[in-house]
Amino acid sequence: SLDVGVAPSFPVGEGKVIPGLDQGLLGLCRGAKANIIIPPHLAYGASGNPPHVVGGVTLNYDVEILSIQLPTPNDFIKIDTNQDGVITPEEATLYFKEQGQNIDIEALFQDEDEDQDGVVSWEEFTGPKGDEPPQLKQQYQTGTGNPDPLQEASAMMQMLDLDGDGQVNKTELHLFFSSKGQYLTDEAWEGLDTDKDGFLTKEDLLSGDTPQQQQQRQLIATFQQMDSNQDEKVSQSELEDFLKSVGEENIPEGFFEAFDLDQDGFISFAEFISMQQELDQQTSQLSLQQQEKQLKEVMAVFKQADSNNDEKISKSELLEFFISVGVDDLPEGFWEESDLDKDGFLSWKEFASAQQQSQSTDQFQREQEEAAFQSMDADKDGKISKSELSELFKQQGGELTDEFWDESDLDNDGFISWEEFVADSNSEEQQKQEQKDEL
Repeated sequence: SLDVGVAPSFPVGEGKVIPGLDQGLLGLCRGAKANIIIPPHLAYGASGNPPHVVGGVTLNYDVEILSIQLPTPNDFIKIDTNQDGVITPEEATLYFKEQGQNIDIEALFQDEDEDQDGVVSWEEFTGPKGDEPPQLKQQYQTGTGNPDPLQEASAMMQMLDLDGDGQVNKTELHLFFSSKGQYLTDEAWEGLDTDKDGFLTKEDLLSGDTPQQQQQRQLIATFQQMDSNQDEKVSQSELEDFLKSVGEENIPEGFFEAFDLDQDGFISFAEFISMQQELDQQTSQLSLQQQEKQLKEVMAVFKQADSNNDEKISKSELLEFFISVGVDDLPEGFWEESDLDKDGFLSWKEFASAQQQSQSTDQFQREQEEAAFQSMDADKDGKISKSELSELFKQQGGELTDEFWDESDLDNDGFISWEEFVADSNSEEQQKQEQKDEL
């Protein structure tokens, strides 16, 4: 693009480019220059991208950030909780209640619902809605034909198959779910891996649901299990009976009320989706007791930082809190990323989301380390030999030195174990942080 003189423009972190470029660009500011080195498993894998990129190669990008634009605001996708491409009065009620706004929904729909069909489409919606209809909306528009299943399966395989071996293992699919802020359950994996061989092929994706469809079906099935009288809403007694049936005897006080957003005494499917997203974002496997404890801990920190007790935290209050716990300044970019509505304060929801994002980042880093270790471990024996690492260096145009190997092979047994690999990665991260601190 430098030779052509036209800089490409694309959203970062949304899967519009190869994973390595998505990850490498995060955190760069306007005017920054960087050399991003991307191994095959984060680029085009063993199959490559003919005719431009052959298989198994490491890519080098010299990047200069000319400008950064904030994404176009999109309230439509926030309100459309079930992502069916239309907004119902119930979804609108839940959204504005979460925002703390008392809106006359009936009057709102009289203005917005032009064809008076009871829902507001993307075309009818007059608020911030991005530049184009939601992706899922395409399936509901004119019904001019279904997408080609073979093309869909091929596109899905290319996206999921990080190491380019023509099949998707559970780790690769877990990374995909994690990148979407979701968790891959054992049930979802078993529903896809029908032959129980531990891998998904293009044929598996053709014969079964996509990961998104599998997750949607799982959510619907769970809601139907809770809704024992099939009246399309879940009462408190129904929720308690369901939780007890799956082994949760001690239900935290206020658990039902926290997710009955419109306080009508029932949890609707839209509220259930909201509840599920909240639980998935906090953690995928914590018990209800652990969730309650974690929530109380975050709430205690919030109250401590909110020194004037106005139920919101100003930047000065947050800085004073950080100083009180021995941190001299706010982490770079923390305030800008946490103050989502840019009103100069952190609400409880924004503060809790920031804590959750911090935990998600640690988990994502761990997953990336696991994927990198597996790609280096060519014979899959659970350790990296000197010849395996040397071959990787050659692929990247470098040479493995004895000094580098000795620093990595801590117990001098001739292999790099997972523990040694993680220790080496953590050491590199610590050195980078120390260099940042010096600057």
